[in-house]
Amino acid sequence: MLGFALWCSYCFPVFCVVSVGCLRPLYGRRPCQNQDTRISIVLYSHHVRHDFYALNTNINTARQTNPNTNITTTPDKHATQFSTFHSKNFPTEFSSLKMVKLPKIPNTPEDFNDVSSYLRSGTFAAKYDTPTKRANFQRRCKNFLYDRQKGHLLYIQPPKDENSRPIFKRVVPAYDTELRAALFEKFHVGTAHFEYHKTYTMLFEQHIGITQDEVKKYVRNCSTCIRNTSIKEKADLTPVVANGPLEHVQVDLVDFLSFAEYNDGYSYILTMIDVFSRYVWAIPLQDKEGSTIHRELVKVFMSFGPPSKL
Repeated sequence: MLGFALWCSYCFPVFCVVSVGCLRPLYGRRPCQNQDTRISIVLYSHHVRHDFYALNTNINTARQTNPNTNITTTPDKHATQFSTFHSKNFPTEFSSLKMVKLPKIPNTPEDFNDVSSYLRSGTFAAKYDTPTKRANFQRRCKNFLYDRQKGHLLYIQPPKDENSRPIFKRVVPAYDTELRAALFEKFHVGTAHFEYHKTYTMLFEQHIGITQDEVKKYVRNCSTCIRNTSIKEKADLTPVVANGPLEHVQVDLVDFLSFAEYNDGYSYILTMIDVFSRYVWAIPLQDKEGSTIHRELVKVFMSFGPPSKL
């Protein structure tokens, strides 16, 4: 039984390699360009295992024969060969991976003022009263920069490579709820209500301190997104059919209130679509009063005729 086990441990890796080689013509291309690397690892680990077993057997035999024998081992040639094999055959991206340490964001007014004061004037707060505390605080402040013109605390994100420049991101403290609400309004409501991942990506390009969970929660509770999602998920939609021009006209109002200052005071667009021909009217409005909308509808109907259904 012992001989059979030893035979299996020796022949099984070779059998696996032969099997892969025989099956390769049946499948055409190799399933992975590193298959030869994996086969070499199997064979190599097989030989290292047997040599290590033989080395342990010899050491144990010598110790049983003479317990006082001082046995020292030197680095085995296989360790050096495996190190060379690893560096030559494995992809370089695995050896070049680096863990990115996220900075500690000042999340209290006191902490924020301590960092800002040190960056402005180089003075330490009273609680940093030992050399160790001051050294740790200085090391932390190396990741930040204070913008004197805007009064913002900026995080210095290291460049990705030698040819890139560092990226400066504004720090958003957790206690500054007004700033967070303004950023959510700008990057979600002001950008056509994108889903949370895209909203977070746009935020993270210029700011740091807001998590994905916060963005996801905000988007999930957005009334406009909830309304649009419920419309998309509704399955019992009734198709709209028209048999001729101006038989059915659909009217809607587009809100451009946030862009009124760039559009000479025009804040809304009255849109009308003829269901049959897909002809569209787009009329800019300065307000959405009933009299204003009535006046514009009458102008269109006097030119094209009234629809059968509005």
